[in-house]
Amino acid sequence: MTTAYEQLQEQVKRVADVRRLHAEQKARLDALRAAFDETHRQLIGDVDEIGDEIERAEHALKTLTVSHFQVTGEAKPVRGVEVKVFTSLDYNDTDAFDWAAAKGLAIKPASLDVKAFEKVMNALPEKPAFVKVVQTPRAQIATDLDKVLGSRSAVAAS
Repeated sequence: MTTAYEQLQEQVKRVADVRRLHAEQKARLDALRAAFDETHRQLIGDVDEIGDEIERAEHALKTLTVSHFQVTGEAKPVRGVEVKVFTSLDYNDTDAFDWAAAKGLAIKPASLDVKAFEKVMNALPEKPAFVKVVQTPRAQIATDLDKVLGSRSAVAAS
């Protein structure tokens, strides 16, 4: 029968092994990606340039289509493009708030700024009765378990 300490030590080794395996596989994948990018640098550059050209061409087409619509009123001047007219509101935020407050409409109640509140509470030596300080234990695992363990253990079978 294993003790709690032995179980913890075994699990620490398991985490170290899995982290190491992940790091090795990620390094391998990163190297393959870098090699792919190098091998296909020209194609990748061409695709990026064509993407930029698409953006410029689409912008020009939209500008021409809207200009044509403003002159002629035609929403579908040629196949493949169409003008849609969207409605939006333009208003001064302060005036809108004042109106909504006077009418009792579209107002959200004030909400608590949790970050600021907790900062104030942490600074107070005595907390109000409704505030409780809670301590919750959390396990922290060393980032470099190989260094902590002083060895490289093999990945244990699950």
